[in-house]
Amino acid sequence: MKTILLSFIAIAVLAITGCDNFDLFQSEKKLNNNIQKTWRIVTSKAAPNDKAAEKWTFKDNVINIVFKKNNSVDTLVIGSYNLDARVSKAYVNVSEFKYNNYTTSGFEADDLNRQWTIVELDNGIMYLSATDTKGAIRSLEFIEE
Repeated sequence: MKTILLSFIAIAVLAITGCDNFDLFQSEKKLNNNIQKTWRIVTSKAAPNDKAAEKWTFKDNVINIVFKKNNSVDTLVIGSYNLDARVSKAYVNVSEFKYNNYTTSGFEADDLNRQWTIVELDNGIMYLSATDTKGAIRSLEFIEE
């Protein structure tokens, strides 16, 4: 009986500590502290050091997206977010985007306004994933500015 109990505890510890780069049991406060920054979106269209690339700023439940429209004018798109931390997963719920065109990363407001799973939020990297209305998996990859 003691062996079974120790085996169960060992498996539970491995399951909790063996998760990728995302810690389980993160509080919404800790997540909010980690997300409230300016992030540069990583796309196949942007050069790795492109300072004019699309940038997202998360602050006080507001998201500001800034990007160049037609390589000349800065475009600002504003939405909101809130965090939902659960035992094994965390989500960022994005809403209120009303932009009727594509961002430089290829997203419309309908693509952005949804619940995104926080896959990674650590060491200057943020990776979000969601399923769109057609069942396709969408992802957003960011590096800290």
